[in-house]
Amino acid sequence: MTGVPIPLVEQVGVLGEAVWIEERLFELEGRWSMVETDAEVAVHLATNSRYHGDHAVRLADCLPDSPVLDAEGHVRSPSPGWEAVLVEPLELPEGSWARLVVVERVLARTVPGYEELANRLTMVADGPTLRALDHVLTDQRAELTATRALVVARVDAGLTAVLGEEVDARLEGSV
Repeated sequence: MTGVPIPLVEQVGVLGEAVWIEERLFELEGRWSMVETDAEVAVHLATNSRYHGDHAVRLADCLPDSPVLDAEGHVRSPSPGWEAVLVEPLELPEGSWARLVVVERVLARTVPGYEELANRLTMVADGPTLRALDHVLTDQRAELTATRALVVARVDAGLTAVLGEEVDARLEGSV
């Protein structure tokens, strides 16, 4: 994880988007866990919701505290497509698998996005942010693997592909 120093304004923008995504995942997975009828999926969603809440706090703590730079103003959605998926979720078909597919597709974009950011940071200038991202990535890689296993155990592959394509279309671009 070494890179060319990333300009502070750009770093704040990318971190602000990551904070926004983590906050929305915390809310969405937490809400879904409360209505989920499959106990294994409910526990998976609730556990990971808590992790996303922790990630949002850790990443927000990495935003610079500067009177010149309004870091809080940078906590925003990466695009309207992300809002369409995480704030006003799609009309989902019945079944646990649909929620899991949405989570899987979001994580399939955030993990590489966070990895790319980590590769652009330097330990000397960005050590706390790198440590926070390492923590987030460790949790999200594990969640992605577990989510994919739950999807495979519960789903019709054709329906997953259709829903996955719809989610991907809305998430135009990655973190």
